[in-house]
Amino acid sequence: MKILMIAPDAFPVSSNTGGSVEISMYQIGKRVAENDHVTIVSRKAKGLPSKQKNGRFTIIRFTPGPNYLNKVIKTAKRKNWDIIQVDNRPRYIPLLRQHLPNSRLVLNLHSLTFMSRLSRQQQEQVVRMATAIICNSGFIRNQYQRMFPGYSKKFHKIYLGTDLSRFHPPSKQERRKELERFGLNSAFHILNVGRVIPGKGVHVLVKAAGIVRKKYPNIRLLVIGPLKKSAYAGNLLRQARKAKLDMKIIGPQKPSMIHRVYWLGEIFVCPTQMPEAFGLVNVEAMASGLPVIASGRGGVKEILSGSRGILVENYRSAKAFAKAIQKLIKSPRKAKKLGVKGRNFVKGRFSWNKSASEYRDFYKKIRKKR
Repeated sequence: MKILMIAPDAFPVSSNTGGSVEISMYQIGKRVAENDHVTIVSRKAKGLPSKQKNGRFTIIRFTPGPNYLNKVIKTAKRKNWDIIQVDNRPRYIPLLRQHLPNSRLVLNLHSLTFMSRLSRQQQEQVVRMATAIICNSGFIRNQYQRMFPGYSKKFHKIYLGTDLSRFHPPSKQERRKELERFGLNSAFHILNVGRVIPGKGVHVLVKAAGIVRKKYPNIRLLVIGPLKKSAYAGNLLRQARKAKLDMKIIGPQKPSMIHRVYWLGEIFVCPTQMPEAFGLVNVEAMASGLPVIASGRGGVKEILSGSRGILVENYRSAKAFAKAIQKLIKSPRKAKKLGVKGRNFVKGRFSWNKSASEYRDFYKKIRKKR
């Protein structure tokens, strides 16, 4: 098969760059390319070549901006692709369909965000013109099937994965090295990874950690992610000072290094206030052997349901998160058990190899369609 994967022009796709969308495209693309020809179209970036080829796996990079999609269309027209996949940019579908009326166009939705920015009429146009639509969780798939019952068979669920060779429980030496890298002494580390924005609920976690500190003063809150200078950032810092909470904001990490920050934590907490499509950070934390506490929202429930983690249904409540955190501090045995269960579950369900295998099978089915 010949597969063209079209990335958004927000971040470059490579082994060391990109957000969650670009990382998943690279990891899945290179694995599918072990058997089939895969070409990814992405944006240019300093230090990356305009064209990169390794066996059957090719990445072509264009300058981002108004002409990006036009260049993508020209690339799509040059070959008779078996599958053309658009990742997380539903607005690309109508224009691609106009130029490629007989192509198999697959839309891959990583979130609800970009469909929600379209009018209902535009959304229906996208769904009608796409050959099939991949959703990275049952939550997204079910939501769109309810919205577009006449096209329900077009929606398919394929989970994302993680690199189990990188995301793994650390040895004592690996953990000590990471603690030293950030100048951290021994403490009970509550870890959070992601964007530091209201929608991710960091303010809820700061309040929760402040409550926990009253009973367990040896805790430290570690926040890994970009913190822009804003009123929200200022409020977080003031809130931590008021609660006498030891909080360290480490800032964003390169994709090639992100696995190492999970080695800093004793537990991982994801207090998202948004209905997350999937919640890859939770999978990465579980792969790293951390017990996970997360909001019972969206696709997160599919990852942590049962006894694989602690779901906080009252996700707006700092007290509810504090109670869950205290439960794990109080019972190290329970925390360790959750970490082991989580790691084992991820190994069986959320590896990139498994995701790539499901994508490959999906492409074969779509290829048979006219």
